[in-house]
Amino acid sequence: MSVEPTTAITSDGSIRIRTPPNFDGDKAKYEEWIDLVEGYLDANSKMYDTNEKKIGFALSFMTSGNAAKWWIAKRREHKK
Repeated sequence: MSVEPTTAITSDGSIRIRTPPNFDGDKAKYEEWIDLVEGYLDANSKMYDTNEKKIGFALSFMTSGNAAKWWIAKRREHKK
């Protein structure tokens, strides 16, 4: 019986593991979500080697609900 590896190194040097789910701002799910984000970033620390890259990665999963509203408001505030 052959077992598939759960991780693999990609051509860009990152470790291919499951990315965190999208976060909608539900406070009850935040701690689990941020743990998954941090785990992914830790596993791919060569690729995500600055705070800007880490923040961009996390924000890319804030695409709905209150999390998206917050992100849009912060982006607009920053552009002023």
